[in-house]
Amino acid sequence: MRVHCNNACGSYYNGQMDATSTNVISLLVTLALGSFWFWMCWDMVHNDDLNDTERGLWGMAFVFLSMFAAGYYYFTEYRRYRHK
Repeated sequence: MRVHCNNACGSYYNGQMDATSTNVISLLVTLALGSFWFWMCWDMVHNDDLNDTERGLWGMAFVFLSMFAAGYYYFTEYRRYRHK
């Protein structure tokens, strides 16, 4: 059974998401995760508490482990030195 949805394009809503909605949600999630990754990477580069070796290791982790490294960095480094 299709229920008419009164929107500008006059499309029908049958209880399922269409491809456009899925693409928009995927884009928003990707932008949020990418922004978080960039924020943690930026913070890692400018963190004066890290020596060059630690910064290099974190940099490799950010490149190879991506979001996992960003999340781990947030909980182990960012929160620790921001809450001194």
